[in-house]
Amino acid sequence: MLPRDLVDEIERELTAARAAVSADRTRIAALEELQVLALMLAATRGRPASPQDLLSAAPTYAERERRRRLLALLR
Repeated sequence: MLPRDLVDEIERELTAARAAVSADRTRIAALEELQVLALMLAATRGRPASPQDLLSAAPTYAERERRRRLLALLR
């Protein structure tokens, strides 16, 4: 069996790596959703969508805030 301090170090690194992967997955899912929204908006407007277009096209305040959070992930 490995000495406990080495095992602890490995476990800390595994925890950190798992957290990073989880954050990356969350970011990827949010960016994919943002991409779909921007593509749909561009298709309906016949031109590239701007961040302002994306926010102003939101049907509710809550959706506008959600889109604002998605855009923050992009920047």
